[in-house]
Amino acid sequence: MAFHKILVALDHHDNAESVFNQAIDLAHREESELMLFSCVEWAPSLYKEPASSLGTLPDQDFSSLDVEMTQINLNKTKERLQHFQERAQQSNVKASIAYDAGGPGALICKNAKAWGAELILLGRRGRSGLAELMLGSVSNYVLHRASCSVLVIQGELPSVEV
Repeated sequence: MAFHKILVALDHHDNAESVFNQAIDLAHREESELMLFSCVEWAPSLYKEPASSLGTLPDQDFSSLDVEMTQINLNKTKERLQHFQERAQQSNVKASIAYDAGGPGALICKNAKAWGAELILLGRRGRSGLAELMLGSVSNYVLHRASCSVLVIQGELPSVEV
């Protein structure tokens, strides 16, 4: 089975470089086009009580601060993806970029389906147990909800002595 369109989900962690390198290798073998995708998680401010009750801060609209911070993060994400796109093109791999703000798992699945991806390539940080339950797992979400095949690249796992 050939994968002509591969969505590559690049997060903001150390394993993004490994995922990108695997994507380039696969794109060469499969003669694939890549969509380099990244997501900024929309996380409204934790400060839900009025600013005046905090004592030292003036009244402030925290929701506008959240929007501003999200836009700053989206701009940084765009620049980062453009850097990866340039590297892909230097490797003779056709690559486009896409980015958005929101829940990463759902956005990865949505963009892959809309673009017609035949494969999603993403990393995994190795969370398990309580950490995965509390923080969630994007790779687990995508594995169970994607409309196409999914390849998960394992990140560094903590050492476990046997």
